[in-house]
Amino acid sequence: TTINLTAEPLPVTLQWTNPTSSTVTRSQFPLNLQFSVDDQKSIQTIAISAIDSAGQSSLIGTVNTPSLPTISISWSPAPRAGIYTISTVVTLTSGDTQTDQRIITVQ
Repeated sequence: TTINLTAEPLPVTLQWTNPTSSTVTRSQFPLNLQFSVDDQKSIQTIAISAIDSAGQSSLIGTVNTPSLPTISISWSPAPRAGIYTISTVVTLTSGDTQTDQRIITVQ
């Protein structure tokens, strides 16, 4: 007898490690955005964008099939001073997507 089991993929946990503060200055740019994930093998791509207070989005970068659990990407050039939502869209190898957001104030 053969029994085939399928399971829904678990969400990937994303933990921001840099910047450690939610406020940065323009002089800190290019800014190293860094986060860790708990299951990088299940990730196909991660797209990171900055969304300003007017809702304008700009792609910071994309990471394809991360090989390490710690992921870094450089945000440059420095944006105008303001409040930005840093959005990550994670596409899993299953095709499912999940998002994470972090607010960063640029002074």
